[in-house]
Amino acid sequence: MKQLYFLILLSFALSCHKKNDPSKNLSSVLMQHSWYVNEIKKTIYNESANTVYHDTTYLVEACLRQEVFQFLKDSVFERTMHCAFPEPFSVRGKWYLSGDSMLTSYYLHSYPPASGYTTANFGFGDCKILEINDVQLTLLRMKWFYTLNGDKHREETILFCKSKK
Repeated sequence: MKQLYFLILLSFALSCHKKNDPSKNLSSVLMQHSWYVNEIKKTIYNESANTVYHDTTYLVEACLRQEVFQFLKDSVFERTMHCAFPEPFSVRGKWYLSGDSMLTSYYLHSYPPASGYTTANFGFGDCKILEINDVQLTLLRMKWFYTLNGDKHREETILFCKSKK
C-alpha cells in the first residue's frame, strides 16, 4: 500500500511542472543585445478596394545604422543616437512585452527640437515581434486610417533590426 501511495505521489509531483512563459524567453534575447534598424518595409493597403496603395522597402542610411536601442532590466528602454549630434545623445523610456509577443516601448524624454528625429521615424510604440534570434529582430507595426473619401487604409511597417556586434 505504501508503494502505491508513493507511486501516486511521485506521478503527481512529476506531472506538476511550471510552464515556460514565452515572453520571458523573448525578453532575455531582447536584453542580451543592442539593436539597430537595418531595413524598413512600408506597405499601405486600401482595405475598401482590397488593393495595395503603396509599397516601399529601403535600407536605412549608414549614419542611422549606428544608432542603437537596448532593452534593459527593470523595463528601461534606451536609444542612443549619433546622427546630427557632435556626441552620442541617449533617451530613455519604458518597454513592456506581453505574452502574445506584443512589444510596447515609449520615451520619457523628447528629442532635441533641432534634430528632426522622432520615434515615428522607426515606428516604435506597439509592435508585434515577428522574429527574434541572436542576430535578427523583426517587428511589425500596424495602424489604420481613413481618407477624405472614406476609404479605409491599413499601414504596415516592418522593421528589420540586427544585433550590434
